[in-house]
Amino acid sequence: MSRKRNRQFLVRMDENEFRKLNEAVVRSGYTREEYVRSLLFGRIPKDQPSPDFFEMISHLRKIGNNINQLTLIAHRTNSIDILKLKEQLHYLNQSIGDIREEVLLPRKVED
Repeated sequence: MSRKRNRQFLVRMDENEFRKLNEAVVRSGYTREEYVRSLLFGRIPKDQPSPDFFEMISHLRKIGNNINQLTLIAHRTNSIDILKLKEQLHYLNQSIGDIREEVLLPRKVED
């Protein structure tokens, strides 16, 4: 369900302000409207992550998959400490979430 946005307003800017807004919008990957709405709700959009970020996440996921496969083998053979291995899998998943939060999510405006 999309909200109806039927209100608009005009903001006048000089060339420098408009250039700075457009640069911030391009860096964030948002539309100008999304960028301003984000600011309105106390969020400063972060710059889009580099392609390296997505490659890094992909590698972390592969590592996680490998750890999961090791967990299955360990469970079947009882040859490794399964709890420690699962703990490491949890740590990896937490790290992925932390990286996403740090790189992708807008940061809260300081009061």
